[in-house]
Amino acid sequence: MSPDPITQPYVFNNHVVPGLWRYLLPQEVHQYRLPAEGQSTCADCPQAKYEGYDKLYRCCSYHPAVPNFLLGLALKDKVARAAVENLYYLGGLVPEGFLRTPHQWIDYLADLSDDKFGEAKRVRCPNINETNGFCNIYAFRNGVCSTFFCLNDNGDFGAKFWESLQEMVSQMEFALSQWALDQLGFNVKAYFSRLDKLAPKLKDVADPTTHFWTEKTRKYLWGRLYGKELQTFRDCGELISENRNRLWEIAAGWTIIDADRYDKAMNKMVPKEYQHEIDPDDLEPGENMSMQELLADVRRYYRRLWKVPGALELSPRARITKNPADCKESRDKASDRPYMLEFYSRRGGTSVEWREYLTKAQVDALRAFRTPRQVNEKLLRSRAFSTISDPSTFLAEAVGKRVLQPAH
Repeated sequence: MSPDPITQPYVFNNHVVPGLWRYLLPQEVHQYRLPAEGQSTCADCPQAKYEGYDKLYRCCSYHPAVPNFLLGLALKDKVARAAVENLYYLGGLVPEGFLRTPHQWIDYLADLSDDKFGEAKRVRCPNINETNGFCNIYAFRNGVCSTFFCLNDNGDFGAKFWESLQEMVSQMEFALSQWALDQLGFNVKAYFSRLDKLAPKLKDVADPTTHFWTEKTRKYLWGRLYGKELQTFRDCGELISENRNRLWEIAAGWTIIDADRYDKAMNKMVPKEYQHEIDPDDLEPGENMSMQELLADVRRYYRRLWKVPGALELSPRARITKNPADCKESRDKASDRPYMLEFYSRRGGTSVEWREYLTKAQVDALRAFRTPRQVNEKLLRSRAFSTISDPSTFLAEAVGKRVLQPAH
């Protein structure tokens, strides 16, 4: 018998995502043409090679919120099952799924504040295989892990698109995890009420050494299901699997329950020196956006991905020079990319926002816009673009990265 597609990786426009996404995403999203994100090569991590990130953990220097049903589906896979069981023995599982403790969140903010993200000093995802750096639950990872790219081919436009998709998928995960518990007869409102009651004593909810949930806290949060955590996750996974063809309808119809007092207490617990790292949206409790609103955002940012204005010019903040080959990154890329593009924070400034290395063909194409040029078929067939395999994509990506801008 062939494996169930919901437990197998799904190739979503050249990006490998959980099999659940076959059923989770609206049909129109499956048809999107997405950026290749060829710069974000996890197996040959640019951040580890050039920015000092830990070679094993890389950007996995955080604790992902993985919903109960994905962990339940993961229990059907031999490798992933061992990882989920490890989370159980570590004390990382609550009814929602794998959820970071307030202490782990503070560790994450501390790494950000100390500019240590990626160096795996305080926070290391427990799902990483310490032998090869692979994710042990890769086919069951959450929406954040599935949509994060450290470098975006389409620059800001690409980042905004992936963020909008991430927000939509993440909200579906929250909604479906709560719905599944409710279907099993677990009192979801009572669970969030218990979380709120922990607000005055958050310092005691995690083990002082491991920073995972204490047994006392887990007993309190699980209630009558304590000791049945893994079976509960299996049951949640089965419910989602059985209802796979109406997941959008279920998520759209479920009102997400929050623990506002608990969240507020978490923010207050953060030491003053790390407060600036808290996302302002986390400080103000509010209503969640509807699924239709979230999908509208995904559509809006998708339309911007490949949009090329009629007339373009090279940004004055972009400077093209010879590749100096004065560092490991430039030497690595010197053989086929003899030029370097630096993008500055402001016109005439000295602070570089980012840099990348270019081939002669790419430079010739960009230099065609040193003066304003109308984008038309004649230009795209000109000598400047003769060796660019996909001129329209090249221009859209240059616009997304602000290297090319609408001509004034």
